[in-house]
Amino acid sequence: MCLILICNSERPSVDYLKKASDVNPHGMGIAWFEKKAVRFKKGITQVDDLFEISQKVKLPYTIHFRMDSVGDKSLTLTHPFPLFTEDLFALEGEAKAVLFQNGHWSGYLDIADIITFVGKKKIKTNSDTAVLANLINLYGWQILNHLDISSQKICIMEDGVIQITKNFVKDGNFTCSNLNHKHQLYTYYDWYKWRTK
Repeated sequence: MCLILICNSERPSVDYLKKASDVNPHGMGIAWFEKKAVRFKKGITQVDDLFEISQKVKLPYTIHFRMDSVGDKSLTLTHPFPLFTEDLFALEGEAKAVLFQNGHWSGYLDIADIITFVGKKKIKTNSDTAVLANLINLYGWQILNHLDISSQKICIMEDGVIQITKNFVKDGNFTCSNLNHKHQLYTYYDWYKWRTK
């Protein structure tokens, strides 16, 4: 399961980032506020590169570590997903808002098919977060009130504010979607070897 790490008043050490990446090794992304917009960079594969960015940008910021439990191993599926922009899969840029999600939304393919069927937009992706970002782009924030996503951990950055669902946990000065990186009993590669036996 991925990790969303919200850094409000403290910057994570390179060791903290490495532990999170070891458990979630399929790419990283970071978003921060710059003037009235949200800047982001995702598809980062090296912890040292993420650490360098995290030391330069202004707090608060949000970091995402991806495990490819839903969707391909494509770096375009790393988070955040920029909202209200043309290129949902951009690896770097500026947006009015960005979306991070952690968890499995089982109904996302059915919703994508319905939207395609009614002619609103052809959604071609096997990523639950990309479908959710498409829905927000099409219908606005109110769509979240009509979806069964209560088990999802969602983080939205917009207008200088980081909003999260209630099921996040604290780790010192950090706010996390889970603490799997803190209680690391195995790496992703150990889990994958076990899963494919």
